[in-house]
Amino acid sequence: MIKSRLLGIGLPFSHVTLELLFDEKKKTYLIFECSDFGVRLINRRKFYRENKIIRSFDFSLDQHRHEEIKDFIFKNLGHNYSVKGVLSHATTNLFKKPIPYLKKGDKFNCCEVIFLCLKEELASYFNDFYQEYPHQIPPDILYKALLKMQRDHERERNKESAIAKRLKRELDSMQKISPQWEERTPLLRSENNPSPFESLQ
Repeated sequence: MIKSRLLGIGLPFSHVTLELLFDEKKKTYLIFECSDFGVRLINRRKFYRENKIIRSFDFSLDQHRHEEIKDFIFKNLGHNYSVKGVLSHATTNLFKKPIPYLKKGDKFNCCEVIFLCLKEELASYFNDFYQEYPHQIPPDILYKALLKMQRDHERERNKESAIAKRLKRELDSMQKISPQWEERTPLLRSENNPSPFESLQ
């Protein structure tokens, strides 16, 4: 239904999950998801054996957020899957406006539970409506937010890389001109007073 262009949302995938590093020493990764089995954690190897990954987004979290997300996951394990939620997403897509639906507190679907898990990272990428009614976030809106977040992170990384390259070029040019500079200012060098360029190095 989610993948269908006629009745659904027309996405190339039908599910969204979060892969989290749970034990850094043992390199233990677990998949957090809400499927027709409900909200659960499963082994990464088992998940990859049964599913095809269409698109993934990589991002890092500080230790505080990592622990908060773990707490959220453990508090919500065992909640049921919301079939009405999926139907609501499909009708929202058909009629081009959010269609409210009754949602019990113990039911989720995949995009809702992932948004709530990463709300701090993703909230700024949603408009006011979806911030006010987070349980009606359709998968395509979540997908666009993840894309934008990844682009922003890549832009920041590229900016940092460009600054580092420029600083390296400036340092290299300083090292090239330093012998000429030292020849013109021999009085600045002595055993107790090294060249300023040697101090920098």
